[in-house]
Amino acid sequence: MVNPSPACEVKVGSADYVPAVGGVNITPSQTIVIRLASQVDVDSWLIQCITTDETSDADTVSALLGIDTTNKTATFTAPAGTGKAYRFLSRVNGGVDRNGVVRSTYETTFGLYTLTSGRRVIAADETVEGNSTFGWIAAINPAIRSSGSSSGSAPEGTSGQLVTSDGAGGYGTSVNAPTGTSGQLATTDGSGGFGLSVNAPTGTAGHIARTDGDGGFTSGVTCPTGLVVGTTDAQTLTNKNLSSPQVSGNPWATTANGYVESFLTQVTTSSTSETSCGTYSIGDESQVALDAIVTWICSPNVTKSGRAKLSAVYRRTGSGAPTMVGTFMSNIDKTTEGDTVTVDVDSNTLRVRVAAADSDTRYWVSDICVHDTYIA
Repeated sequence: MVNPSPACEVKVGSADYVPAVGGVNITPSQTIVIRLASQVDVDSWLIQCITTDETSDADTVSALLGIDTTNKTATFTAPAGTGKAYRFLSRVNGGVDRNGVVRSTYETTFGLYTLTSGRRVIAADETVEGNSTFGWIAAINPAIRSSGSSSGSAPEGTSGQLVTSDGAGGYGTSVNAPTGTSGQLATTDGSGGFGLSVNAPTGTAGHIARTDGDGGFTSGVTCPTGLVVGTTDAQTLTNKNLSSPQVSGNPWATTANGYVESFLTQVTTSSTSETSCGTYSIGDESQVALDAIVTWICSPNVTKSGRAKLSAVYRRTGSGAPTMVGTFMSNIDKTTEGDTVTVDVDSNTLRVRVAAADSDTRYWVSDICVHDTYIA
């Protein structure tokens, strides 16, 4: 199973394509072509401008894109004017894999820039689009280091106040400095200065501070020896006991040449038509072993029910159609003859199929596990 890539390349005028990683400098009013670096296993591609510098508009830039869905390219004429930054999003296959699992690796962002005085400006929400190592600080620090030494206005105010900038390279009126005792934290006074200080956290090394309800802190609490768990961070947890856990999404695991996934599905039937109760896409040069337990009951009274245990193995090679390996195994216990559960293949999709003997409402629940072994 191959993972598609959202990485892009950029062509400026008649120049060669270059990778978009780290950003690409473009020329105003020049023809720009963005293309997907690889179309392997890509079914769909989204490319759009999502943020810009403060003098440009993302929707305007996106409207300029002429998108070729077959060759996966986007062509536009760079807007006139220097000192522009355009931040683009590239997403393949809608950001989800063939089994409906969201993959963060299926999308990426990059930047295109028109220089001003030999430097790049920054787009809103920019992180590492302009420099894959140091991010936006690579655009800011050179300007800081080369700034002139001319003096602005001298600060005003009384002894003990803090100095503010006047916005023109000098200083404006001073503001209140924080008051309080040693070890406290300063609070703002709402006028650009500081008011009374509040309690700073106390505790021993390695503690986490707790608020005291008055804007300050009380004694700290013991910090865990490992990392603090974040709600959106990608982290590996060990030595954790979970009480009554509920998994959102399908459990899965991978090796260099293997992928295992379990998923639970349900369908409802009110006719004798055959219906899919679970599917899995078979990639080229791979073998997929599917094991499924399907249970069903009749509604509103459980006068008809059953359970089926199914096992099938299919392989696919040379971009051909999947073929069965060995024999299909099925063990079915049921109350009603004519209720059927089987496994078949439609194109490159492995399917668990169910059909009722009559039009009484039935609920079919499938617990499916697939073992996908493939050439990486």
